[in-house]
Amino acid sequence: MGKGVYGTFCSSPVNYDNCFYAIWKIKANILLWSKEHLRLKNPLISNVYGTKAIATDLLESSKVQAIIGPQKSEHTEFIADLGYKVHIPIISFSATIPSIYSRSPYFVRTAPDEQSQVKAIASSTQAFEWRKVILIHENSDYGNRLVPDLINAFQDINTRIIYRSFISPFATEDQIIEELQKLMIMQTSVFIVHMSAPFGVKFFLKAKDLGMMNEGYVWILTSGLMNVLDVLEPTVLDSMQGALGVVPYIARSEKLDNFNTRWKRESFIGKEMINFGLWAYDTIWALAMAAERVGDMKPNSLRLESDGNFIDVLGVSQTGPKLLEEILKIKFEGLSGEFHVVNGQLQPSAFRILNVVGKGGRDVGFWTSKHGILRDLMNLNSEGPYSTSAEHFRVIIWPGESTTVPKDWAIPMNGKKLRIGVPVPEGFSELVNVEKDPYTNSTRVSGYCIDVFKYAIESLPYTLLCEFAPFQREDGKSAGSYNDLIYQVHLKELNVIQHLALTKFEKDNNIVQEAIALESRETLAPDVLANESEVVQKVMPCMKSGIIGRTGSGKTTLIQTVFCLVEPTAAGQIWLIKGLSNYSSMKVVMYCKPHFAQLFKESANFNWNFQSHVPS
Repeated sequence: MGKGVYGTFCSSPVNYDNCFYAIWKIKANILLWSKEHLRLKNPLISNVYGTKAIATDLLESSKVQAIIGPQKSEHTEFIADLGYKVHIPIISFSATIPSIYSRSPYFVRTAPDEQSQVKAIASSTQAFEWRKVILIHENSDYGNRLVPDLINAFQDINTRIIYRSFISPFATEDQIIEELQKLMIMQTSVFIVHMSAPFGVKFFLKAKDLGMMNEGYVWILTSGLMNVLDVLEPTVLDSMQGALGVVPYIARSEKLDNFNTRWKRESFIGKEMINFGLWAYDTIWALAMAAERVGDMKPNSLRLESDGNFIDVLGVSQTGPKLLEEILKIKFEGLSGEFHVVNGQLQPSAFRILNVVGKGGRDVGFWTSKHGILRDLMNLNSEGPYSTSAEHFRVIIWPGESTTVPKDWAIPMNGKKLRIGVPVPEGFSELVNVEKDPYTNSTRVSGYCIDVFKYAIESLPYTLLCEFAPFQREDGKSAGSYNDLIYQVHLKELNVIQHLALTKFEKDNNIVQEAIALESRETLAPDVLANESEVVQKVMPCMKSGIIGRTGSGKTTLIQTVFCLVEPTAAGQIWLIKGLSNYSSMKVVMYCKPHFAQLFKESANFNWNFQSHVPS
């Protein structure tokens, strides 16, 4: 038989046959009690009171020297305190509360704690320059404990948590929907989600139903939900498409590949073991190896008296301290990587940043405390600056199957879009063109003015949802004058008017300068613009015209003639096609926009004599 007796107290989805295989190889005796077995002993195992009863029975009747588990954080806290009282190591591969070790030196966490991931999440947020986020977490011991660390991490990068949404894990579907509807009208669409897997499943199914997994939203998940991503139902995965999340990085190895091959064959689920299972496997190995080092252990003689709320302990374990010491010394290469407990817990080497796409998570980057965000982990020991650059991410598919990075600020429209009124001009379709698709009967708006408007909208630091509403009759003709279109805003039929900056006068007229020359004063020679007296220049509507010349060539004088500030006195004229040719009338309709001086990035001599550098 083995050299020690241990009770395992587990409630995670782990294949116990594999655990027995690990123990059989090193001849240790471990009692593996599943959650179902423990429920037979005490139907209240799912709550804290049932946990107390089972723990007391394990220590008194089974005389165990160590306990592995349980899974839930609120249960683990009690078991950890009890282990401290009786000097029994409590080992957990699933409870991730950061503060337990500081309360009980007999508590050993063989998985990274929740706190270690917050900087990876904050760095991902910083990479995309999101300055406002909403924190969503379940209102439980598990959900609340990580909140201070998340708040501190976001404060360090000057990102505001503008709203905290805490939802009871026992909330009904209607209560979840009510909270989601509040989030829909917030001024940001970047959500940080910290939930356990059971509650997270319900939450995202409802978020998808409300259209909150569409384009423009950002969801970043903690490891609580991401660690079990590979075993979620297809309908749940479909509701999470486009989300980002972090999980501790476990390096591929031949040993792990062989194990997963055997696991998929024996488990009949066709998927690789999740992280919790790998940590559980390595935990059993570590405990058994520590037992071998301690040698023969005498059974404990403990007596525990409980009044329902407090347990009085008579006696302590003589073997527990030795066993704990050996566990903390253990170093080996396990399925999950290097097994080495530091300060009562495993230290993750890196975090994977996953993008939920298709049937699972796709690696889009990594994070380490030394290097920040990385595209790959080729050389973790290399020197380099800490990076929070989005360029180090691979292509991310955001909600709504979009590759455009969402913005962190949104106009709260509660599902509504701004209606942009579009005039229907006659001619000049290059500026605004309204056409109807004969197959779909949908209206398409395009043109230069529309492109400029779209570019301005996309340049805003927040997301503004809008739709174009052409001002036209059923026959496609304009529904009225420009004043009629503006009146639609007063009637609240439209929110904004797309202005077509081309009046009828501008549309029908061109500016023509023909052989202009001006006389200079008699003291100056030759005539200004005399060399241009054979040049005819035509400026079309909406066309940009530039004038280039060295100092003194007459650029300013030419502009003054265009805007009727001076008249050609030596030769030529300026006139408008289909319009005016006398200066008194033209002054009424002409206007100018001053320009900024422009210099070439060359020497002063080049700018002074640039014409000599221009090939003829």
